[in-house]
Amino acid sequence: MDTVRIFCRLPFLILVHATVLFLSSTTTAQNIDYDYLFQSKPILVEKYIPDSMNRTKVVLPTDFNSAEIKNKNRSLAFAGKKVTKVELVYSTYRLSKTFSQPELNQKRIEALRKLSPDLFKSTVIEWKFIGQTAAKNEDDAKQLFHGFVITFLPAPDKEFARREFDYFKSLIHSDSLGKDSLVETVKYRLKKKRFTTGLYYPNSARKRAAGITYEKKGIWNRKPKYSFQVDTIATVTSTSKVFVPSRTAMVYVANLPDSVIFRVLDRKKEWKNMLFVCDVTGSMAPYSAELMIWNKLNFNTGRGKYFTFFNDGDNKPDKRKVIGKTGGIYHVEAKDYEDVEKQAMHTIRKGSGGDAPENNLEAILEATTRFPDASEIVLIADNWANIKDLELLKKVNRPVHVILCGIFNGLVNADYVQLAWSTKGSVHTMEEDIENLALLNEGGKIRIGNNTFKLEKGKFVLIQEL
Repeated sequence: MDTVRIFCRLPFLILVHATVLFLSSTTTAQNIDYDYLFQSKPILVEKYIPDSMNRTKVVLPTDFNSAEIKNKNRSLAFAGKKVTKVELVYSTYRLSKTFSQPELNQKRIEALRKLSPDLFKSTVIEWKFIGQTAAKNEDDAKQLFHGFVITFLPAPDKEFARREFDYFKSLIHSDSLGKDSLVETVKYRLKKKRFTTGLYYPNSARKRAAGITYEKKGIWNRKPKYSFQVDTIATVTSTSKVFVPSRTAMVYVANLPDSVIFRVLDRKKEWKNMLFVCDVTGSMAPYSAELMIWNKLNFNTGRGKYFTFFNDGDNKPDKRKVIGKTGGIYHVEAKDYEDVEKQAMHTIRKGSGGDAPENNLEAILEATTRFPDASEIVLIADNWANIKDLELLKKVNRPVHVILCGIFNGLVNADYVQLAWSTKGSVHTMEEDIENLALLNEGGKIRIGNNTFKLEKGKFVLIQEL
């Protein structure tokens, strides 16, 4: 057979359609439809050299014209971490006109799914297909890199946790927000005091009735005339702090790294008597700080009544975490905004998370048991972290409003859509309030951010755009 250099010129989706049907039937547990992975055309570059020394990247090579992943044990480096991007790199050179690059890519994707199925449960990962055009013959092609490059966020260590904690404190205690002022609670009482006027009443009733008085007591032992004075006595019974916003407070808020919580709560002013359930793990410091700032500026409204913070287990080793008993959950009633801040800081100090998924539902269940009279349940969620304990979803019998933090490129985590739909709650982003999820039936589709989801067998699956 002669060597022929051919480039893919047919629409990518047409070429993969036949193999998608087979692969889709083998991956019913995933949140991503294979059509979604291949919906965009590959990026063509002359040559791709992976950064194998980068601590936040894992390189999983394959041979030219092979789907087998060579160093499978390297997948442990990103297991349980927040993966942000998966790149499949290949060469566009092929030996035969009948060879199908998309079909080989499908086989490589399937090999990756078998090795790391959790990658296909996340709908916030950016997938890229990169075709290298430099090869002019088979030997050239074999010299190019083929395989996967996985980019992930590093697991939080003690130094990272310390920096995030310091950052959290610096945000909520900025002078640009305002200052604390002491307010005294004062109890007032009236005190009646009697004093002599220096005059005396006559002994005669007739004279007393006529208003006659004497300056001397006389030999008749006249009775002295008294007058009364009423004094107001003020007693300080307690002293408390109130926060006095500065003129620059809202300018400061506008310049926060992300103001999604302010945006949503400003749009949903009808939410009262709220119970906030807030993820304070890892990189959630900007958002937990934003919630504390909102509470400080809005404390007098009484809207934020209860707070539950969770850190996914108080730094418990991941292998010891049990669904429903992971822990790291702390509660406080908002009688004072400083009490709320102290409890948030306490929770952050106790742990910064571990593996990527979080114990959201365990925290929600504990919170609603602790504060049953809350009117609205508001989850402050990390869009990058899947829900670890989705199997507890049937136990959540209250609508949950999910505010998604950290959305990038419009990619929305399907787990939180699932949570909102199952509880007849809602999903909220910087721009959108998705409040009609409960109306979605089997087979229905909905677009949130840049993602389109389809409800398949009671589960939200990421599909191609509507």
